[in-house]
Amino acid sequence: MNNNSGAERSGGGRSNAGAAASNSMSMRIQYLQNQNVETIVPGKFTGEGIKKTPAYETPLSKHDLDKWRKDFWDTRTSGSKHIWNCIRSSCEETSETAEALILAADL
Repeated sequence: MNNNSGAERSGGGRSNAGAAASNSMSMRIQYLQNQNVETIVPGKFTGEGIKKTPAYETPLSKHDLDKWRKDFWDTRTSGSKHIWNCIRSSCEETSETAEALILAADL
């Protein structure tokens, strides 16, 4: 079963002083792989814009993957609950809506 997940961001789209600093440093999130859950497919991506992510393969069934994702979101307890809710909502929306949510929250 092939599924896709992950995150990549180059800092573009922000209009505050942090954007200039982010743009000057080629910022990239490092992907942490759990070999029991995912194997990133080198050179392949899915999604577009803010939702462009590396493609991966997983041995999990759709049900197990959904449970794993639900458990992930249910255990985000440090930091601001508002921020985690914004990030989760962004992951579940179209790329345009996701970007608007992230920018509105000034993340």
